[in-house]
Amino acid sequence: MQPQSILTVPLLVGTDGEQKMSKSYGNYIGVSESPNEMFGKAMSHSRFAHVTYWSLLTGATRREVELVERRLAEGEYHPAEAKRDLATRLVTLYHSADEAAGARAHFDRVFKEKDQPAEIPEAAIPPGAVQNGLIWCSASDRPGIGVVEWRARRLIEQGGVRLDGVVLQDPGPSSIRRRCTGRCSRWQAEVPAAGLT
Repeated sequence: MQPQSILTVPLLVGTDGEQKMSKSYGNYIGVSESPNEMFGKAMSHSRFAHVTYWSLLTGATRREVELVERRLAEGEYHPAEAKRDLATRLVTLYHSADEAAGARAHFDRVFKEKDQPAEIPEAAIPPGAVQNGLIWCSASDRPGIGVVEWRARRLIEQGGVRLDGVVLQDPGPSSIRRRCTGRCSRWQAEVPAAGLT
C-alpha cells in the first residue's frame, strides 16, 4: 500500500457554540450575506468560540490571535468589543471597510441604542391571509413575509417582532405554528385580526 497524506483541520463551531457550523443547523455565517446580516451573525456567536473564530475566520496572524486571547483573559479587552472588532474584520474581508463601518453603526443603533433600523423592509399582508384571527404567510408565494421556523422563533425571542409597536414575547406554539402542504411551508402567527390595519 502506498503512503497516504492526511490533512486535519480544526472543526469550526457554529454561532450556537455547540454544533459544527452548518447551514442546516442555522448556525452559520454566510460569506455572500449582506454586511448587516454577516455582522449580526458574527455578533451572535458564543463567547466560547471567540478565539477560534479569530484564528480560523479572520486571517489574523498567530501573534494577533494570541494577543486577543491574552487581552480577553486579563480583562483588558471587553468581550463585546472583541466581538464587534471580529465582526468588523469579517465584513471587511468579504465586503469592504466602509460597509463594515456601516454594518457596525447599524448594529449599534438597533441593538445597543434600541433604535429602529434606518430601513425596515415592509410586506403587505395578502387578501385572505387573515383567517379566524390568524395571519397565514407562505414563504414560497409571499417573499418578505414567510420565514423559516428557527429564524421566526429567534426574532421573537430577541424582541425583534412588533405588532403596532408592541413587542411579541412568546415564540412558542401559541405564537407561531407550522403547517406544511407539499413543499410549501405556511406560517400562522396568532395575531388578532382587529389589531391589523
